[in-house]
Amino acid sequence: MKFVESSLSGLRAYPEGLRWLSRHPFYLLLLLLPFFLSLAALFWGWSGLREVDVWLAERILFPEPQQWWMYVVWWICQWILYLAVRILALVIAMLFANALWAPVYEWVSCAVEKDFTGGRLVEVSFWRSILLITEELKKVFFIIAVSLIFMFIPFLNVFSFFMTALLIGWNFFDFPLARRGWSFQRRLGFVWQNKWSVGGFGLWMMIPFLQMFLFPFAVVGGTLVSLRALREQGLLDLPMKQVV
Repeated sequence: MKFVESSLSGLRAYPEGLRWLSRHPFYLLLLLLPFFLSLAALFWGWSGLREVDVWLAERILFPEPQQWWMYVVWWICQWILYLAVRILALVIAMLFANALWAPVYEWVSCAVEKDFTGGRLVEVSFWRSILLITEELKKVFFIIAVSLIFMFIPFLNVFSFFMTALLIGWNFFDFPLARRGWSFQRRLGFVWQNKWSVGGFGLWMMIPFLQMFLFPFAVVGGTLVSLRALREQGLLDLPMKQVV
């Protein structure tokens, strides 16, 4: 089945990206900068979530009960809320960090494409890469909005896991498309055409708490998925060579 093959292809792209980074240590070191700074910002931000926990608990949870069995239920609900707030904060923080570090990710993505195509690619100036932050922020707000819709609307939340994987995968799939000057709408349509491979790749970023370590290095695998999709549809008319 084609969707299984496409999903597995996307899933394999992340370790392929890590192998590419192992052969190009300069870009690995370059990605460590946003990794450590984003991680530090995340833990600093988490320190202020205690007030959010209290605010949400007062509005969502029922009052602390006296019966022991109800207290167990209340305690479990409190911990589920605690974890949900931190996972959501993690995803949002990483998405905004990706937008902030878009010029660095763009530089790495360009290097991957240059290797993939045998030395030719669409060059983007430094100032143009700065302007890509705006495009990244559009995508971030769109991803957060759609994720929340699928999470909280009945029946739709059944599909929320894969939809979130698709949206997060898109966050790293998009760099070759953005530097070609594609509009947001066209990029969104292209992602949907390749939803199985993009979603398969995004599954890596759905592993709880491991996300913070996987996010910064995902740009290589996401770029590979994108370039292969462009090639399959005849939109990458440049000489090719295998990256891995």
